[in-house]
Amino acid sequence: MKTFILALTAFTLSFSMIACNKKKESSKVTRGTRGYNYANTPGQVDNGTTGTGWYDLENLPKSDVKYYNMEQISRDYLRTSGIPDEEIGTITGQYPTNIVIAMRLTRNSNGTMNAQNTRMGIVFWDDKTLNGAAPLTTYFGPEVQTNIQGNVNGSRVDVTFGDGFGVVNVSGTINGGTLQGTVRYQASSGSGQRTLGTFTLPVSGVIY
Repeated sequence: MKTFILALTAFTLSFSMIACNKKKESSKVTRGTRGYNYANTPGQVDNGTTGTGWYDLENLPKSDVKYYNMEQISRDYLRTSGIPDEEIGTITGQYPTNIVIAMRLTRNSNGTMNAQNTRMGIVFWDDKTLNGAAPLTTYFGPEVQTNIQGNVNGSRVDVTFGDGFGVVNVSGTINGGTLQGTVRYQASSGSGQRTLGTFTLPVSGVIY
């Protein structure tokens, strides 16, 4: 457990660097997140193994997630991820209350996703974070039994992360050295697909 806490702390601090170094260091590990609570052992996503889980995302490039009305759409996404409404603060979509994404998309020789080496994390910095609370984080990867499918076909990228809460889809286009994409989600309750936002990431730091 000590190894896990150190890993998650490093990941959290890494995400705090996306815009500047003024984010408050969290005093708590998590406020309730998709990924931890869905794991076989609650709170343990990387099984204490260096090089997997949060460690794998820690040093990868991050991107802000942009869309219109981020307060409403991020709240809806977090609700459908099993996070109680009272845990969710104000998220404007503009630093310092914003959304940050990192991912590692590993493909097989035929372009399909290698599920064992593909993972994604989305971090929500809300006004509670500014007051010392930990950010709200959703994580997808083999450590938490995510069903990962998709492919990289030429310049097109399409990957789906599925779990007990629903599915999150990442689709985009490679343009030179940049991946420009959109994150969409659909709850297992049957509500329609919605757009969380768009992002821009360097191909060299995301697709392997």
